[in-house]
Amino acid sequence: MQFPLKKGWMPDFGDQIEGTEDVDEDTLEEMTGDHWHRIETQGNIIVMTDSESSWRLIVNGERKGEVWQLSEYGIQRLIKCSFLRLLELYLSGGLDDFTIECRDRECLGKKDPVKDCRDVMKKLRIKMNPPIDRTEIQEFEKRHNMIRASKGISLSIA
Repeated sequence: MQFPLKKGWMPDFGDQIEGTEDVDEDTLEEMTGDHWHRIETQGNIIVMTDSESSWRLIVNGERKGEVWQLSEYGIQRLIKCSFLRLLELYLSGGLDDFTIECRDRECLGKKDPVKDCRDVMKKLRIKMNPPIDRTEIQEFEKRHNMIRASKGISLSIA
């Protein structure tokens, strides 16, 4: 059977299945499950896995010969990435950068949730707490009768 996609599908980042705009939640969940099943079983073979992702060689369909990355977030096309190119990128340590570059190229014009979050924080003037310095830690330890041991911290209960 042919691989069902021509471009990546990342439902966690807002991608939807065509024709699901007006369906109820139960139907949407069923359709999403069916869509995942087709993605995982049609027109591709797993060529590499790690604890978070699998890389699949498309063996039938419009994107035949390309490797795609499937993760818990969805499936991403690695643009014009053959099996040999995947191995070269993996062995050279460049796979992560290439994956990000492909995501950015394919998702041009799509919203970036991290950028959106940063923009909201900037607009609301929210600043992240900077890490505390060593003197603040030492003052806290002193106030709470904490004594540094050679391998960790112990409490002195008075």
